[in-house]
Amino acid sequence: MDTGDVRRRVRRTVDVARERARSRRRAAAEAEEDWSRVLRVVAVPLFRTVASALKAEGYRFAVETPAGAVRLSPGGASEDVIEIALDTTRDPPALMGRTAYARGRRLLSDERVVAEHPALGDLTPEVLLDFVLSALAPMVER
Repeated sequence: MDTGDVRRRVRRTVDVARERARSRRRAAAEAEEDWSRVLRVVAVPLFRTVASALKAEGYRFAVETPAGAVRLSPGGASEDVIEIALDTTRDPPALMGRTAYARGRRLLSDERVVAEHPALGDLTPEVLLDFVLSALAPMVER
């Protein structure tokens, strides 16, 4: 192979990789901005409303807001949790719904995509509520 041809191809590969990295960083920054707004305006109020409705039904659930996430967990069961957080390591960045609950000595967990960038900014309460209700069923069936 010609050395000049190898160098051109290496240079092209480096340029493409750098552009892809810049694009990922831009998408991650946009997704973080969108998620910050959705977290404040949609997710936290929805989780608090769900916790309030559960309390009316006799279930004690607490809402926590660790940095960049919102979490719903029943009182007294630290293993049981429903959480929504942004994952910027994915391409495209995605809002991930995580659930974990204990069954005896087993800890069952699940993780799924709730929304991906760029649709993250248009996330509706109904989409989040569907996720929360599907994740909630195993925790309240006892």
